[in-house]
Amino acid sequence: MKDRLIYFLIFISLVLLLLDYSGSLLPVKSALDNIVLPVKKTLFTTVSDFGSLRKVLSQYRQFYQMYDDLKVAAKKNEELNLQVKLLTEENKKMRIQLDAPLPPSYKYIPATVVSNSHYLEVAAGIREGVAKNMPVVDGLVLLGKITAVSEKRSTITLLTDNEMQVAVKTSRGAKGILVGQAGKSFLLDKILQKEALFLDDQVVTSGEDGLPPNLIIGRVTHIITTDEAVYKQAKVEALIDALSEKTVFIISAT
Repeated sequence: MKDRLIYFLIFISLVLLLLDYSGSLLPVKSALDNIVLPVKKTLFTTVSDFGSLRKVLSQYRQFYQMYDDLKVAAKKNEELNLQVKLLTEENKKMRIQLDAPLPPSYKYIPATVVSNSHYLEVAAGIREGVAKNMPVVDGLVLLGKITAVSEKRSTITLLTDNEMQVAVKTSRGAKGILVGQAGKSFLLDKILQKEALFLDDQVVTSGEDGLPPNLIIGRVTHIITTDEAVYKQAKVEALIDALSEKTVFIISAT
């Protein structure tokens, strides 16, 4: 039985060889190619893609490191741009400050504001020569004074603080005491009735309490007076919103 099967297979093989040699199998081969070729193409593509995927996966760590390096470089670039912007603004304000008509003996310590709420906190302290009670200005405008200082930071209490009182005078020579009212306004108190006082009068420091004289504070917006009172009062509006400041200058008189 086995011998017959072997002879049969040999016979079939010889017949197929003869048919293939004579070209009789071409129609059959063409029909089979329609099935075999797409399968071979898909198999080849899959193997190629798998090889590419394996290559990508083998380089994953390198790609991830490159991505991480790009993020670090982008962050550093952003920080450098911010520093350049802050330095540019600081230099611009420093030029304006140096042009302010204040005594040449004054030394200005630039300070970047790092937080603002009821107070201003700045990135300048003992290391930069800052000390308590030093006045803080923007140009000729008085913003407040240093009330706390550490090695690298300082706290500025603004003139608008309820506990702040400053000896002042108006552009017409009327003297009084400026009291903080919170917000952007002050109360000008203790002005003698005989003193001349008008709306839009400029209010400046008198220098009688140790602060530099003639630093601008604001202007008179409302006058409060009665005939029987010894003193009259006035509301004063701040010239600058201190809470919007980015860079301020601390005056160190030398």
